[in-house]
Amino acid sequence: MDVKQCPYCGEEVLAVAKKCKHCGEWLENTTVKQKKMTTCPFCAEEIEDRMEICPVCKTPIVQKQECIITERPSSGNLPNYWLLSILCYVAVVFELIYAMHASGIVSVLEKYGMDLKSRNDTVILLGMIAKYIPEWLTLICCGVLWVFLMLELRKHYKTSCPDKPVAFITLICLSIGMYSFALILTFTEDIDIPIPITLIGFLLAISVSIFEFIVGYNLKKNLKEKGAVWVSIAMMVMAVVDPIIAIVGFFPKEEDISLVTIIGAAPIVIFYGALQQFFKKREEENKSLSE
Repeated sequence: MDVKQCPYCGEEVLAVAKKCKHCGEWLENTTVKQKKMTTCPFCAEEIEDRMEICPVCKTPIVQKQECIITERPSSGNLPNYWLLSILCYVAVVFELIYAMHASGIVSVLEKYGMDLKSRNDTVILLGMIAKYIPEWLTLICCGVLWVFLMLELRKHYKTSCPDKPVAFITLICLSIGMYSFALILTFTEDIDIPIPITLIGFLLAISVSIFEFIVGYNLKKNLKEKGAVWVSIAMMVMAVVDPIIAIVGFFPKEEDISLVTIIGAAPIVIFYGALQQFFKKREEENKSLSE
């Protein structure tokens, strides 16, 4: 006697059966109606559209479809990687300019009047630019760029690892507090800051370092994409260097502060470089997928 497969559970039933004896689903008109067919994502066989279980390989299809949606989010949910890669370059420039302000290089240039034409050097060029950009404005730009890039990195992370939360928001909030504190200090350079207020700034810097390390470690653990490991390592290096800067900040010697400021700028510049390469690779991947 002729048999057919149940479109719901995949088991064999009689061709004239109106109800499946295995799953209990009604089979009326299933052979009469023109069925919309699709390809099983597991065995590649043609099956009826919207089936929950493939009748050929017996694999649940709904679960696979959900995985595809998770792995490939829509382009509207993704950051603008091209813009972010450009902003990483801008952030590097402002970080270097701020380091020149904080280390006193700009003051040296103003005092001795080094001529840009006599020395075609990047440091002199940045120093000449820094002369026309106030330190407080440079600090604001550094803070805004850091917060924005962290928000966009979080956005990318959430699309790639939605079930593995990372303390991005805590890091961002603490960073805003630290940049705000540093901005206040730039307007009170000639005022002796009380020790309790200085201690608040020190605790903010330590807290930022702790969460930088936590976020960097989790990125290394969860984000399995090209270039992500260098972003995470650079962030963890920053987390180690920043407390050193905060501790040396208590020393009164001007040369110590200048030296540590220059050294401290290196990890964040390296971080932005790694982040720029990471965003650039994501942009290239998106272009190849769209093509």
